[in-house]
Amino acid sequence: MNVTGGGLDGPYQVAQFHFHWGSNSSRGSEHEVNERQYPMELHIVTFKVAYDNFTNAQSHGDGLAVLGFFFEISNASHPVFDKLVSALPRLQNGSDITFDVFSLRGLIPNDTSKYYRYLGSLTTPGCLEIVVWTVFQETIKVSEAQIEAFRQLTVVESTNETIHLEDNFRPVQPLYGRQVMVSFDLRDTTTLQPSATTLQPSATTLQPSTTTLQPSATTLQPSATTLQPSATTLQPSATTITTGATVAQKTLNTGQSITPRAAVPVSLPSTSTPAVSSTTAPSQTSR
Repeated sequence: MNVTGGGLDGPYQVAQFHFHWGSNSSRGSEHEVNERQYPMELHIVTFKVAYDNFTNAQSHGDGLAVLGFFFEISNASHPVFDKLVSALPRLQNGSDITFDVFSLRGLIPNDTSKYYRYLGSLTTPGCLEIVVWTVFQETIKVSEAQIEAFRQLTVVESTNETIHLEDNFRPVQPLYGRQVMVSFDLRDTTTLQPSATTLQPSATTLQPSTTTLQPSATTLQPSATTLQPSATTLQPSATTITTGATVAQKTLNTGQSITPRAAVPVSLPSTSTPAVSSTTAPSQTSR
């Protein structure tokens, strides 16, 4: 399953996806919007195809592209997300599980035209500065009970103590003047909290279709299916913001240490059926 177009320099292949969440719904995401944290954040991690594999890609500044989506509490459960949530009680420390096939496109928001873009790092050690980050404004609406199911996961510490797996997010970090870009007019809506000059691009849209994930206990088996997003380019404005204070209308904090780069929009994958497994990374659901 590939991610192409939208300003990305060549296709990126999906490697895995994972979640970050907090011990309560006041925190959990690795990005903030006007100092607000969300209870959960989804990361779809991809590597640049030109670098052959995930390991080689980590040696390059543009080796990885991560798509980030916030979760927001609503009164109703998310039916697609529930297919994953219902499998969580079977997940034990250090184990893998197989869960029912679900549509990734059915999980993410319908409106993917508004997003934030910056050059940053991994949020896990050693925080390599190799990530093209795209964080979407539209949230994924789920119930409190669905996120609570993640908080019930447990992990065994080195002391043999069993604890709940929660607060697996990195605190937000200063941007130190790095550049953040947006695909919409900041005057129209609330936005993320970065520092540095913010660009005001046109409404470049993602055009994914009904991508489905075929989870298994192995690794992702991506196909060559690609998405063709629009060719709209970012149009910079003079809006500026500074870390720690709202100088313009909005500010942004991220969980990454980042390096600025030229503005580019993004895209998401199209129809394919890769196999997915949970991993043992701290930010993921297998332990």
